[in-house]
Amino acid sequence: RALALRDCARQIVAVHGGRVPGTVPELSSLPGIGPYTARAVAAAAFGVPVAPLDVNVRRVVSRVLGVPSSSDFQDAADDLVSRAHPGRWLDAVMDLASGTCTPRAPRCGACPIATLCASEGAVIPAAPKRPAVSFPKTTRWLRGRLVATVTEAPKGTWVPLPARLGEHDADAIGLAARQLEHEGFLDLRPGEARVRQ
Repeated sequence: RALALRDCARQIVAVHGGRVPGTVPELSSLPGIGPYTARAVAAAAFGVPVAPLDVNVRRVVSRVLGVPSSSDFQDAADDLVSRAHPGRWLDAVMDLASGTCTPRAPRCGACPIATLCASEGAVIPAAPKRPAVSFPKTTRWLRGRLVATVTEAPKGTWVPLPARLGEHDADAIGLAARQLEHEGFLDLRPGEARVRQ
């Protein structure tokens, strides 16, 4: 994330004259900015009437419209956004999602837009959640352990890449090492790594 933020700042300076762009396509073209963030920044900072769809906004919009969210849901959600105050609309929907239009027990009697809601009192079933992956099985854990292993050696020392780190095998370690090399953290040579100087 830090590298993406740095690259994003560089591109803002180089391409946009040091000013954060205000349209969804321009924001989406920046490193590290995905569809949600581009729409959230456009709505909150630049008054663009678009709906940033995270799980909370999707839930509220899905219930208001009375339909499950789908791949073509974005246009329908955008149509609901306040044209005058998109940032306020986003804040209001997020507040509604966290305290009233909750996932399993919506408080429809306390909802300020209940009369506009096609799903008042009904809970549209959410898609089943994927089982959580324990942290030591994640790439983030592996990258952290790999960097720690290499940085424990004196500066400039080549360290053999381990055959196994936790539940990760040599192939996963090699892939993580190549990613860290590409991102500028490590130097690699066959079977060894060191901190980039």
